[in-house]
Amino acid sequence: MESSSETFFVLFIIFMSISLFLLVWFGILFLGSRFGGWTKLHKAYPFPDRLGEPLLVTPYQSMQIGTSSYNSIIKFSYHKEGLEMGVMILFRFQHPKLFIPWTDINLKEKSESSFTWNILEIGNPAIIDIKINANVLEQMNPYLKKNDTSDEGRW
Repeated sequence: MESSSETFFVLFIIFMSISLFLLVWFGILFLGSRFGGWTKLHKAYPFPDRLGEPLLVTPYQSMQIGTSSYNSIIKFSYHKEGLEMGVMILFRFQHPKLFIPWTDINLKEKSESSFTWNILEIGNPAIIDIKINANVLEQMNPYLKKNDTSDEGRW
């Protein structure tokens, strides 16, 4: 039979292991948000209090912002006014939802291959570049062209 000190020690080790895991998890999310650029985007494009229903929702998408990669954890919601971006709940710490108007999204570099990233310039003037795959660009294409008033900076 175990003594109470051995039981305490086992519980203490379990508690410290879980605490260390959570500290590392939240630290990585915090640093990814800061150094990747999500925080910068959120300052410029916070999610509005009221917004209508999206026209199209595509969960489990991938993209890159700065040095941070978001593989299959992004949900894009397409509204007539702009693009809503959210992160899966497990990764949402320091990654609040964003809403970027279509007029502030410009195609900077279109890839010729479906295996490389397309680069979108966000902001007017530019704040940051994000990289998306060909599938996401194809879904955005009708919304980007609809709000395009000139061919400058686009396709």
